Amino acid sequence: MGQLTGTDTLHRPETFPKPVLRTVPPMDVVLLRWPEESSRRTELEVVARPRLLLVEPGEPPPDCRDPLEDWIRLPADDQDVRARLSTLVTRSGIERPILDDDGLL
Repeated sequence: MGQLTGTDTLHRPETFPKPVLRTVPPMDVVLLRWPEESSRRTELEVVARPRLLLVEPGEPPPDCRDPLEDWIRLPADDQDVRARLSTLVTRSGIERPILDDDGLL
């Protein structure tokens, strides 16, 4: 048997460094008018898309139990809307699975 040199590799698949883990990209928050777009709200909830419900003046607010959902009453200050969007983006990041190179959790 010959000697191994620095360029030889023994058990390359086991010792070769794996690439950086891929993650699912963050999702955009969908803005919906409430109650007009209530059917779309249900569709987005099924696929776990974050959503901000824009509640029309005089309408009762929705019951939001999903952490990927929030609401704000119109008219709303731009800064308040941005704060709610930021919170939803953060919440959606917590739920992101991390996948290895083979696509396994």
